[in-house]
Amino acid sequence: MRTKTLYVVALLLAVTLTGCLPEEPGGTGGGSTPPPRQDPIPSPKTAPPPDPIDALLEQIAADLPGPCPDPDYQSIGYTGLTDSEAKVYADVLVCDHRTDIPVPNGKPRTFLTNTSDGVWYFTGPANNYRVYQATDKANFFRWALRDQIFQAVLDPNLAIMIPGESITVINMTEISWIPHVELTAAWATQDFSSEFLQERGVDYLARTLQRRTGHSAAIPKCMLAAYKAAESNSEIEPTSDLVDRTQNQLKATSAATSCATAMREADQGADALRNVPKARGGTWVQHVDTLAGQVDNGLQVGKYLTWAAGACKIIPRC
Repeated sequence: MRTKTLYVVALLLAVTLTGCLPEEPGGTGGGSTPPPRQDPIPSPKTAPPPDPIDALLEQIAADLPGPCPDPDYQSIGYTGLTDSEAKVYADVLVCDHRTDIPVPNGKPRTFLTNTSDGVWYFTGPANNYRVYQATDKANFFRWALRDQIFQAVLDPNLAIMIPGESITVINMTEISWIPHVELTAAWATQDFSSEFLQERGVDYLARTLQRRTGHSAAIPKCMLAAYKAAESNSEIEPTSDLVDRTQNQLKATSAATSCATAMREADQGADALRNVPKARGGTWVQHVDTLAGQVDNGLQVGKYLTWAAGACKIIPRC
């Protein structure tokens, strides 16, 4: 009896173990097991572009405007603004002369200083303001806007305030200042173009800003291309889209007066000059290709366009 019982147990054990063995190739047994279940591989998700408002407020917090450029003046700030608006407007200093000392002849009682990364425009009478303290870059920018290529898209009487310069206003109650996204894109491009020319030396860049080189005529065409890129949609889009459109416009060669064509011809003219160093950092198109990553890493053009996109979402009057 004991022998029979052991035989049955051994038989059952053999059958069970056989079912656990992998099926031989070509076998027909019913003991094969289904392949192990595999979870589907998740598809990579594209990270959404950074919110331009958040990016702008972080940028402002990291780069405070500082004091008025003249120690006899103090920034008096703004009243009646929301928290986000107050942060944006704080980058334009309202500099009021100290009350404990007299205002010297030839100096204003109050002036504005643009420490922001963007161009602002004034509402109200255009003759209500004048440039008080300019910079070489700002002077070139104003000259470029007076070029005939801007006449079709820009009011020549538009009163503006460029980064780094100070403006006096005759009657502060009759005028306000609002961000201008298209001109900010043009300003960013001028700065980006200047960066491209730095390899040719400080002297060449200075002569360009003095309107004495072939690049002096080429850069306004690039500024106009960026202006049109920012103007192409009625609503301000996330900064990454604005950079993509700007990049495409700066590289386009479809027209004889295009930015890329003008910069290439200016490069050829500069290369032919004896005392001007050759550019070793690549062509204009290669330089423009770096635009794609500038929104995320905070480089030159990205910070200006981040400012424009964020400011005009906070201040919808843009």
